[in-house]
Amino acid sequence: MLEKITEIFDSLRERFCTELTEDWFSTIHFVFSDDGNWTFDVNNGQLEIREGLVGEPLSIVKTDKKTFDRVFSGEIPLEMAIMADKFTVDNIVEVFKLQTVFKKRKL
Repeated sequence: MLEKITEIFDSLRERFCTELTEDWFSTIHFVFSDDGNWTFDVNNGQLEIREGLVGEPLSIVKTDKKTFDRVFSGEIPLEMAIMADKFTVDNIVEVFKLQTVFKKRKL
């Protein structure tokens, strides 16, 4: 498992599938209980990850770094994290879509 949130985000950038996000525009805020706030902007095939909560989000996610990494690496399903109250989200459709645009990391 990656230790630093920036390492997790670097891994996501490397695994991002541009072709799956053409014609998709979304802003998702991530509020980490143990590593600050971050904004994911998907803009027509491009991914930008920024520190802080920037722009008007289509979804807000609250979680911790370890759970985020496990979900977005494919180690555990998003549904399992939600049912365990480790991942709260106000627009699940946007987050499910975001989760599908990354190649799975080799564990």
